[in-house]
Order: sequence, then C-alpha cells, then structure tokens
Amino acid sequence: PNDALYFRDRWMDKHRKEIPKSFSEDHKQASVSVFGALEDHFQGPLLQKVNRMNTFAHLVAEILDNAYFVCLDRSPIFHAQSLLIARRFIPGDDSRSYGIQGDKPEDTQPSKNPIESVCRQVIFHKELLKKQQERIGKDRFIHMPYESFCEDPALWVKEIAGRFLKISPDVNELRTNIGKMKLSASIKIDRNEFDQIIKTFKSIKENGEEPQNLISDAELILST
Repeated sequence: PNDALYFRDRWMDKHRKEIPKSFSEDHKQASVSVFGALEDHFQGPLLQKVNRMNTFAHLVAEILDNAYFVCLDRSPIFHAQSLLIARRFIPGDDSRSYGIQGDKPEDTQPSKNPIESVCRQVIFHKELLKKQQERIGKDRFIHMPYESFCEDPALWVKEIAGRFLKISPDVNELRTNIGKMKLSASIKIDRNEFDQIIKTFKSIKENGEEPQNLISDAELILST
C-alpha cells in the first residue's frame, strides 16, 4: 500500500537524495534471488512503485531481464506545483528538495530560490525519463503521460498488458470496469507562486537551458 522504498533500500544506498551508480555483486545476486523467489511463489508479476527508480532503472534492467518500467509523467506546471507542496508537507521547508533534485553535488543542498529549484527539478526528471527510455528501449520502458492516463486508463492498461504480459484484454470491457480517473490539475498554491512557476519555465526555455522538445510552449500556455 506504499512506496517500495524500504524494500529497495536492501540493495540501494539509503541516501535517497543521491543517484545510485551501481549494484555490488552481492546485491546483484541477492536481487535476482529475491525476485526469482517471489515470481516462483506468486506465479505472476510483482508491481513496485519507486519514485526514484527512474534514476537507476537501467541498473535494474541489466540485472532482471524480465523487469519492465512504466514512467508516469505529467504537465510540468502541475508537476512543479506538486513538488513545491511536497517540500512544505514532508521536509517542511521550501528550500529543501523532496526526492532527487539532480545529479550534481550541489543539488543535495538547500535552494535559495524554491520556485526555480522545483522547475529545474522537473526538467531534470524529464531529461532522465528520455535517457532511460533510450538506454533500456521502448519495448521495456513506457512513458505514460498522467493526463492521458486519467482520460482513458483502459487504453493504457491494454497497452501495458499487451506489451509486458502478452495478453490482450477487451478495451471496452476495461472502460466499463475502470471508467475515467479524476484529473488533478488545479491551482493549490498562491496564484502569484503559480504564475512564477510558468514564468520561470518560459525564462529557462528562452535562455536555451532546457533541451529541445521536453517542455512544449503549448503546455505553458494551457496552464495560464
């Protein structure tokens, strides 16, 4: 019922703001043994939710050749808003990031500009999503937009079932059973802060600091 962080801590470094670089040989063998035993016992797939998995999915892919990955993405504006709220709710400090901020040593340090910090955190994870999909391959790594999933989750269930499990459920039956999901896309912070998030993304794009095609102009316009 919760993230699989504590489960993954058995093999990965417990410093969760740092990106794992490798598995030790002992951890590789332990991971294979544990997941092999679980697969044998339950005779079915095991689903884990690990937010920081997108930073080391390629390491898992190398060890577990039957591991597949679904990376949920969302509108950059509301992603940034969510990260800002998480900072206030979890560490209780706007300057301290929630989750992995980046891959540089200074990214673990408190930020003097929380709005800019969450925007750059969003861009970092979008870059990482693209890199992981390129490294692992689209046959094992799916990029799933949050908004698209909420609109028609049945299509994504069918897509994942077909690609990963090699089964083809009836999409109309799935729609009857699942329906639509409630889309969380409302302003939950001060309006001035929300507007500043949009301005920050636009500024980063205008300065050429955001790689091409990660955040579209349409996403920023639709969020105003």
